[in-house]
Amino acid sequence: ELPDSILPALNAWPAAFPNFSPVTCSIGALGGFPNLTRPKVLFLDVTPHEPFLDIYRHLDAFLLTLGIPQEDRPYNPHLTLGRVKVFSPSPSPFRPFPTLSDTLRQIVLFQSHLTSAGPIYTPVSTLSA
Repeated sequence: ELPDSILPALNAWPAAFPNFSPVTCSIGALGGFPNLTRPKVLFLDVTPHEPFLDIYRHLDAFLLTLGIPQEDRPYNPHLTLGRVKVFSPSPSPFRPFPTLSDTLRQIVLFQSHLTSAGPIYTPVSTLSA
């Protein structure tokens, strides 16, 4: 949760990426937070990690200049599939997911509004490569 007063300063976020260029990646291995034994969140791993870690570091440094503290947990590049409300373990609850390839050409800043029906995500601004 951020105060509304910080929103105008957030509009400068694209300046944190002066050399942003397309990133080709693979999306594939299924994972879970905290793990696949009792997942709370299911995700697909995104590789290679380094370009996404670089994007994360640039954004983190920019947010720090606004007084937004760094995340305590290590960043794990991933594509979130969804949250798990009730998990019933079985011998093989997950099927293998085929690996996909794609190219990241945009970074989109979203604003989230939490509601009783779930979060609503609204794109605020976009940086294109």
